[in-house]
Amino acid sequence: CSRRPGNIAIVALDRQPDGPLAGVDRRLRFLGAIDRQPRPNASLAFGLSQEFDTQGRIVLRTLLDAHGQPRVGDSGFAATRWRYNSVGDVVEETTLGLDGEPVAGRGGYATVAIEVDDKGRWTHRRFLDAKSQPVPNKDGVFSVQARWTAQGELVEALMMDGQGQPLADAAGVAIIRRSYNDRGATVRRSYYDVQGRPTLRAESGCAAIEVREPLDQDWREERCFDAQGRPLLSKQGWHLKRMRFSATGQLLEEAYFDRDGSPTMCRRGDSVCPIHQVRSRFNELGHRVSGRLFGIH
Repeated sequence: CSRRPGNIAIVALDRQPDGPLAGVDRRLRFLGAIDRQPRPNASLAFGLSQEFDTQGRIVLRTLLDAHGQPRVGDSGFAATRWRYNSVGDVVEETTLGLDGEPVAGRGGYATVAIEVDDKGRWTHRRFLDAKSQPVPNKDGVFSVQARWTAQGELVEALMMDGQGQPLADAAGVAIIRRSYNDRGATVRRSYYDVQGRPTLRAESGCAAIEVREPLDQDWREERCFDAQGRPLLSKQGWHLKRMRFSATGQLLEEAYFDRDGSPTMCRRGDSVCPIHQVRSRFNELGHRVSGRLFGIH
């Protein structure tokens, strides 16, 4: 099923019947429930064709139109090709046009070249154009380096330019750092400029966001701080955002508060929207079926 207007109810699978790759899905078709006619998915594909290597790893996925022919999806490409290293880690992902040649998608690049460590975690992602030359992604960075803890937690992402020097992305941030508690949950996200100084992230207006689970694991709180570590109102108008989740991770409730814990209205841009709290309801398939907006009173 799908939350898109395409209303997909059935996925028809054409599977490899025998041989070493028996059971892999060579082709998928998306259909409606009653008329069983083709329906588009979120990428505007009516189906997919897939190719695999001898070890069963997918190496090519192509978007199909309603007649089963390759088509360009809403992200600007018709297919994706993957390349692996000797131990099975993805080291290259390339988007292709209808002619089978590399083409830049909505992300601004055609290929992402990926370096991995001995545990299979990515340590460097480089963005390349259709001619395999460095190119900025949609956030304005040419590559990203990652640093991990021994437990596999991502603790730092460093944005870089084409010469491998620190570079601020479109949000004005060159370094993102994360802190974790002893259960492996994120407790703080902090943002820094190219000199390593705390800086405000453009979208939120926060230099750091502190994450807490104060009541139980169904609830989470986020607090906004400035570059000096002082409580700050985000660009949307909240210092504290309180969220409640279902057991399967759906966001059921979100409410906004100012620095002294008083309820506040969120802002969008220069205007004030009459929203202090949003409550959502989901059906048994996990689809959001209703949302209610509340003011302070």
